[in-house]
Amino acid sequence: MTEKRTPFNGGSELRKKAEELLQAGETKDVRDKWLALAEEAAQEGDYLLSEYAYKKALGLRVLW
Repeated sequence: MTEKRTPFNGGSELRKKAEELLQAGETKDVRDKWLALAEEAAQEGDYLLSEYAYKKALGLRVLW
């Protein structure tokens, strides 16, 4: 059996925030938080998480 891989695997604080946001739903406020997370992740060099968060902020379907 293979382990399910997501951009949140790992122990960073940003990835923990992403896990929490994923449970929060799809409101305008949550999308704004995804955008802020995407920018912060890009600044820290976590480009996989940044790409995922930008797509979530835009309301796009993300296949991971």
